[in-house]
Amino acid sequence: MDAQDPTGGSVRRHTEAYTARWGRHPYTDCWPWAEAMTRWWQGPGPGEYVVVQPGEAVYLPAALAETLRLSMARQPHRLLAELDVGMVARELGHWVRHGSTYPDPGTPGWPAPEGHREQWDELVSADDDGAQLRRLASQCLYLLESVESRVARSPRAERYRLETYGITYTHVADTAPVLGLDAPVYVTDLLAYQGMGIADLRQVDPAVS
Repeated sequence: MDAQDPTGGSVRRHTEAYTARWGRHPYTDCWPWAEAMTRWWQGPGPGEYVVVQPGEAVYLPAALAETLRLSMARQPHRLLAELDVGMVARELGHWVRHGSTYPDPGTPGWPAPEGHREQWDELVSADDDGAQLRRLASQCLYLLESVESRVARSPRAERYRLETYGITYTHVADTAPVLGLDAPVYVTDLLAYQGMGIADLRQVDPAVS
């Protein structure tokens, strides 16, 4: 465990492993999902539960990308598209809540990303007391819960996941049809997404934890 990092360096270790495998920083790969989520939320209908103040929504893509990145470090055995949406929705809030023992942004335990660095810097330094960042974390929670509630369930996929893995939850990949995301979605088991209507589903080797 790092002296300045009660998480034991999980974010740094995941970043190193991810970059070595994919040749990109994980935060960079989170941005297409974050932007799609933001566009969906700003569209007609789904923008309920607005907790950010006027002018703060500009930071929402960066906040969504960060809650995805931190979730990848907590769930390193899963690919980005295989993350549990329920856990992703709450991740940033764990780090920024009052009394949190998690590292501060920009420290060794919560290092700044490469790529989209300007947006990340603006996200974490927008206010001194962290109130805005906490509101953005709450907005991530409400937005992702709203997306999850609109995912069309596939009985075949649910049954396969339960029988094969002993667990079923909403994957980030499952939200692609709701978000209108037609970019490639990388997963380890195509059968786990049968009937989900994902436009471009591709199989890759499992994540390295």
